[in-house]
Amino acid sequence: MKNSWYKQYEQLSLQGGKFTPIVEDDEDMFTITYNNGLTIDVGYIKEENSYYITVVYHDNWQNIIEEIPVINKENLLLAVQSTINKYRK
Repeated sequence: MKNSWYKQYEQLSLQGGKFTPIVEDDEDMFTITYNNGLTIDVGYIKEENSYYITVVYHDNWQNIIEEIPVINKENLLLAVQSTINKYRK
């Protein structure tokens, strides 16, 4: 479905990750997972009117590595790419 809401994110350089779209503008929008256990999770918190990029290893949500708030959706693509680049050097 090339006309889906997540089409814009297909241009991300995933650097070996697997992109899984979930739901647009929801707590769970999409994830990018890697063979080494790294997960980059992207979601929207309506109450806070903010997007969050959350980085965890081995689904250990009790020990979040980093959480990056993104206020404007227009900045989300670049912020996700920057996060990928940071953790996949």
